[in-house]
Amino acid sequence: MLVLLPALLILFFVVFDLDPFVNIKQLRACQEWLDTYYEKNPLQLILLFSLVHLSLVAFAMPTSFILNMLAGAVFGFSVASFVMPLVTTVGASLCFLISRCLLRNIMQEHFKDRIAAIDEGLRKDGAQYLLTLRLIPLFPFVFVNLAMGVTTLSLKKFFFVSFLGLLPKSLIYINAGSQLSQVKSIQNVLSPWLLLSFAIIGLLPLLYKALLPYFRSRRARPPKKFRQSYR
Repeated sequence: MLVLLPALLILFFVVFDLDPFVNIKQLRACQEWLDTYYEKNPLQLILLFSLVHLSLVAFAMPTSFILNMLAGAVFGFSVASFVMPLVTTVGASLCFLISRCLLRNIMQEHFKDRIAAIDEGLRKDGAQYLLTLRLIPLFPFVFVNLAMGVTTLSLKKFFFVSFLGLLPKSLIYINAGSQLSQVKSIQNVLSPWLLLSFAIIGLLPLLYKALLPYFRSRRARPPKKFRQSYR
């Protein structure tokens, strides 16, 4: 039974103290308890933490942000950076499959307009649109996982593009967690400048695609001096 205590603690913590209601004091208190367990059973705690995080993401619980921070605080930046982005992406992919196999009719019935907007974005920009959604919070993280399951996007593309899109945010949250003693509030992590940076990064793929025809036409056109020599 003792082996289940860390998992139960994490589950209790995230269910009853979800962001934005989580405060730094609660996060530090949870970290102190887990630190003690981590010193005695590091691999066991990493496995349990990963399984709990994966399960919560798979079942559409909005806990990714706070658990990435907690992982950084307990495991340190190096270990958490190796584990959490992959676990988050696997959980998102399971959520994608649950939506595709079990929730398709429900999603289409209740979120018809939003899914239509996502379908249109995928039709125009392909997987680059998913990358933009991961970097710019146009839709919540959980909703993107569920909605993409209803589209024609393949699981393979969803997994790899999601991993790339989630990686920057995950590393920033983990880094904030690894410096938890210096963080005064949750709002310090999600600063306006940070969100603006994500927005700029997210728009780059779409900007590249929009400008690509222009550069192709310029490359295909002969130089001005060359054209004049044939007049």
